Amino acid sequence: MPASGWAEFFSGGHGGRPYFVHAETGATQWAEPSSYRLEQEAIDAAVFGVDIELVRGVMAPLRRGPESQLCNREPKILIPTP
Repeated sequence: MPASGWAEFFSGGHGGRPYFVHAETGATQWAEPSSYRLEQEAIDAAVFGVDIELVRGVMAPLRRGPESQLCNREPKILIPTP
């Protein structure tokens, strides 16, 4: 359990949508708590040995969701097929 007390789960009844539960209070919410995000960014920075600003820069487009340009592009085949 992260120090912030929040844990991320995925809802089977809502298409795998992530939700967050606080261990001590039992509070449940769809929105990612800011304390959870900060903790995850710090972990990513430590694991990959990079500055936390780099982690935020890489993750920002991914957090925008399916409406972002990044997610709406046609997939590219990187390995040629025989």
